[in-house]
This record gives sequence, C-alpha cells and structure tokens, in this order.
Amino acid sequence: MPRVKPGAPVPATLTELMGGRAARDPDTLYFHLFDEGVPYGRLWRESARYAAGLRRAGIDRGDKVCLIFPTCAEFFYTFFGALRLGAVPVPLYPTLGVEATANVFRDSEAKAVATIGWFRKDVEETARRFETDGMVGVASFYTKGPTRVQFMDKDPKGWQEFYDQFTAQSAKGHALTMRGVQMSRPSIFDLEAAISRLEVPTLIMTGDEDDPCLEPAIFMKRKIPTAGLAIIPKSGHTINLEEPEAFNRALLDFLTAVDAGRWTRRNPASLAKSAILPNPSR
Repeated sequence: MPRVKPGAPVPATLTELMGGRAARDPDTLYFHLFDEGVPYGRLWRESARYAAGLRRAGIDRGDKVCLIFPTCAEFFYTFFGALRLGAVPVPLYPTLGVEATANVFRDSEAKAVATIGWFRKDVEETARRFETDGMVGVASFYTKGPTRVQFMDKDPKGWQEFYDQFTAQSAKGHALTMRGVQMSRPSIFDLEAAISRLEVPTLIMTGDEDDPCLEPAIFMKRKIPTAGLAIIPKSGHTINLEEPEAFNRALLDFLTAVDAGRWTRRNPASLAKSAILPNPSR
C-alpha cells in the first residue's frame, strides 16, 4: 500500500493516493505479475489511457463497469482507469461461468463490460508472420514460447526434433489454421451449457506451467459431470512429449477405468459450498 509522508494531507480517495505515489516514486514497483514488474508511474500512465478509452465508450461518473479479465496487468489498468472516471469497477473472473457472470452483471446494473482481446491479436500476428517469415522465422519464437520452454529445458534433443518437424510443415497451412480455427472457434467459457450436458467419460490434461490452459481446464472439470483432471507438474503445453511416461500412465488409467465401468459421474455430495460441511438438506 502506498505510504503517506508524515504531515502530508491524507488523500481522500484511492486514486488520489495512487496518483500521489506515482508522482513521488514513479519507478517504485507497485506489483509483480509473473515475470513482469509494473511501477507506479506506468500504472498511472496506463490507467489514464484506459480511462480515456472508457470515456470514449460512454462511461461516466457513477456508471458500473464489469471487468472480465484473466490475471494480467490490463485488469489493473482498467480497474484504476474506471476509478479515475468516478466509475465503479465490478471485477469478474473468466472461470466464474456464464450463469454466475450473467447474474452479477444483471444485479450490478453494469452499463458495460470491459475485457481483453489479446489472444485474437496474438493469433493474427502469428498468422501474418507465417505468411511473411515462413516456418523457420516463426519457429524462432513459436517453439520457444512461454509454454514450450519447459520441453526445451527438459529434453534438448527431443525439443530439437520437435523444432525440425515444425519447420518442415506448411506455412500457408498454419496461417489458415490460425485464422480459420484458432481465431474463429468459441471460447470454452462460451460453451458452458453444452459441456454441462456431456455424459461421455472425459479426461482433461494440462501442465501446471501451461498458464493459458489451467483456468479452462479447471472450468471444464467443474462443468462436465463425468470429467477428471490430471495436472502434470513442471510442464508446459507439450505434456505428451515432455512427460510421455506420466502422460501415457494417466491415459491408460483413464481408459482402464472407463472399460471397467468405474469412471462415473461426480458425486453431487462433493459439490457442497463449504469445504467441510455438507449442503443443507432440502
């Protein structure tokens, strides 16, 4: 929390407090997010930019704005941007689900929703790079991305084979897949009603360092009544290549349980709101 110097006037609002700290100590870190440090000065500058964007969208003093963001710096910029307008931010987490999100949105009487579209932007940029730089150019960053460095660290020889096979593929095919599949498919969070009706045995697997997939994996586990969730430690996106023994063991155990009729729906008693007490009887 920003400190107020002895004898200085006490700020009346959080925005006054943050603005004063940004003016005095712009280079002091306000928070760390993953490997990124955000100082007070940057937070204050970015929040002003986001406030201007909210104002252009018609947000004014007293208006409520739902903020649907994953864990990212943009959430803080939008949150403080709304406060600087005198608006009321209403934070919502993407894994909350469609029904719960709709209830909060309705009950809060929010005027607008702010969210982030960086995934589509990144996909379009990658598709463009496939077209302009080819497979080798894209491989220079794609195969060493945040969810693939784990493979490179664990098994350099295996990663090199992955790299060689990747660069031998079609740049045009990848660009078309990026735009025709990655950019056009709905988010898993938009499919809550459909996946909640699934009865097919389901095993969801992800690595614990595959950050973009962790929250969707937990969401699917909670919504699909016949789902199980396996998280492989110290692993990224390529878990079948990084940890083939653990991956194959989990898959074999799943198939064996299904074949034996032991992969059943989740026991409703495990869905109690309390971590200790059962749901009250109706």
